[in-house]
Amino acid sequence: MPNTKHVLILTADAGFGHRSAANAIAAALQETHGRECTFKIMNPLDDERTPMWLRNSQSDYDRIARDLPGLYRLGYDLSDESITSRLMENALRTLLYPVLREIMIDQQPDVIISTYPLYQAALGAVFAITKTFVPLIAVVTDLVTVHQIWFSDDADVTVVPTPMVRELAIGAGLSPEKIQTIGIPVHPRIVQETRDKAAIRVELGWDQDRTTILAVGSKRVEHLGAILNVLNHSGWPIQLVM
Repeated sequence: MPNTKHVLILTADAGFGHRSAANAIAAALQETHGRECTFKIMNPLDDERTPMWLRNSQSDYDRIARDLPGLYRLGYDLSDESITSRLMENALRTLLYPVLREIMIDQQPDVIISTYPLYQAALGAVFAITKTFVPLIAVVTDLVTVHQIWFSDDADVTVVPTPMVRELAIGAGLSPEKIQTIGIPVHPRIVQETRDKAAIRVELGWDQDRTTILAVGSKRVEHLGAILNVLNHSGWPIQLVM
């Protein structure tokens, strides 16, 4: 179709939330505007032109947060200041400019959606140097504690999940007109479920009356198995689902 718009969704794999948000947005676009747009999910940090240490930051994220939580917190707090956050943005403009410029040339997007905070400043540099303009939407994937680097003036719209994050964005200098409080992207199949709780429990073989605990973990959650084992042998009227 001649008027089809191409949506480029940029994400990363530090943790799970950024990729999940990107997948949810893509699924919603396919469902609601599948005939009017095409879309592509890309992770610039996986590109071989990205500096190795920045590529490795994705896998290092889980390890450092789990094994060195004090160091992780110190680094987070030190970088979550106005001056250091701006310095980080300046560095990212240089480090990520080449790969993002090539992605722009290759993809020729009509709009860019970013679910990762490290891309906005570098994209702003690409727009300025190449004298091109592509609408940029930043989708914040943290509910309460949000690093300042998310709040970049290079984004035309910043989507935040909660009123609390909206206030943080305004405090960081974003214009209220550029902020949309919408929520966290979730896959559209979640709202397509029409069965009631009882029917779903029957299909899954779950007890109808017991309190159900759904346990969700990641590499950063320590001792989850031991905790669940204690709950499983507590004698309480519960059922555990992992």
